[in-house]
Amino acid sequence: MPIRPLSFQPPRIGIDADLDWVLCAAFGNVATCEQPRDPRRALQIAQTTQLSGRIAARLRSFREGSAADALAEELNAYYYENVVKQTLLMHALRRLGQLAERFGTRVIAVKFGGLRLAGLISVGSREASDLDVLLPKGRARAFWRALVAAGFQRTNTHEYPHQLEALVDPDGAIIDLHVHLPGVVIEKGTFATAEQLAVHGLLTKADSSTLVPRIDVLAAHAIAHALVQNRSTPQTHSPMRLLADLMDLRRAEPQIVRNAARYLAPELEPTCATLERLCTSLSEGDFRGPNFHGTSEQILLWHCLAARLDTGYAERLRAAGLAHKFRDGSSALEVGRYIADLLYPSESALDALYGPATGTISRVRRRLGRPLDLIVRTIRRSMRSRGG
Repeated sequence: MPIRPLSFQPPRIGIDADLDWVLCAAFGNVATCEQPRDPRRALQIAQTTQLSGRIAARLRSFREGSAADALAEELNAYYYENVVKQTLLMHALRRLGQLAERFGTRVIAVKFGGLRLAGLISVGSREASDLDVLLPKGRARAFWRALVAAGFQRTNTHEYPHQLEALVDPDGAIIDLHVHLPGVVIEKGTFATAEQLAVHGLLTKADSSTLVPRIDVLAAHAIAHALVQNRSTPQTHSPMRLLADLMDLRRAEPQIVRNAARYLAPELEPTCATLERLCTSLSEGDFRGPNFHGTSEQILLWHCLAARLDTGYAERLRAAGLAHKFRDGSSALEVGRYIADLLYPSESALDALYGPATGTISRVRRRLGRPLDLIVRTIRRSMRSRGG
C-alpha cells in the first residue's frame, strides 16, 4: 500500500464548554477542568469519541466533590464495560499463547494486547473490541487451521492482504491474525513482518509464549492504523483513541512520536511532528489560544474530532477512500469490498453514523435506507461544490 503525505480538510470545530471538559478530562490536568455546561452532552461527546473509559479511569483517582466528579458515576459504566471486555481479551491472549507454544511458534501481541502487556495503558481506560496478534507469515495459515481444530469459530468475514479471516475463541473474543503491520516499515519496500521484527531486535518478551513489539514500533503501528489504514473509516476506529494511546506512550518515553517516525514512510514525518506538538498542547491545555489557532496541530485535532462528531465529514472520508483505492492500484476485489462496505457498513459503523438503533425495525430501516442516503449525500455535496 503506497503511502503519500497526509492532508486533512476538516470542518471547523468550536471548542465549547462541553468539548473543552472532555479534552481536559481525557488529556489535561483534571484538577483544572471547568464544569461542562451540559453534562449530558459532554457525556455523549466522550462516548462518541471513545474516550469515556479513559476519562472515568482518570476521574477515579481524583478527589470527590470536584467539578469533574459530576459525571464520574455515569462514566464508570463505560469503565467497567471496558474492564470486562479487556479481561475477556487478555484471557484469550493467554489461551492463544499457550496454543502457539504447543504449535512451536510465538504470537506477537499488537495494538491493545501489546499496549496492555507492556504495561503502557491502565485497566479499563481503553476501548478494545478484538485481539490482534502478528504471526510469522509462513506459519500463520497453518496456525489458523490449528485454532479452528481447537474449537475457535470462523466468522466468515473478509480475508485481507495483512490478515486472515477473523476467528472467535470459545469465550467469544474476536481474534485477528496478522501477517504484516500495514504502514509500518522496517525494511524498505515491504510492511513489517514478524520475521523482520525479530531479525532487527524489535521484540521484547512478555511471557513464555507471547512477544510484544518495542514501544516505538507500537507507536508507529498506532499512527499508521489510525491515520492511514483507517483514515477513510473513522466509524471503525476513533482517531481520538490514537491521541489517547500516544499520550500513554509518552509517559514511558517522552519523545516516542519522534522515535516512531523512523518506522513509518518518510512522507509521514511531518504528520508525526504535528502529532507530537498536538500531544503537548493537549496535555498542557493549550488548545484554545492564539498560538494554537491556524496551526497544523489544530487542523489535525479538528480532523480527529470531526471524524466522529460530524457525520458529513465522516462520509466524505469514506467516499475519498474509494478514490485512494483506485490511485493506489488496489485490486478489483479490494475495490469491490470497499464499495460493499461503503453501501452496507457493519452495525457498529452504522451506530457511529446514525446513532444506536432503537430496535429491530430501526436497525432494518437504516440498513435498507443506507444506499439511498449515501446517494442523496453525494448529490448534495456535488451541488454545494458547484454552487461554491
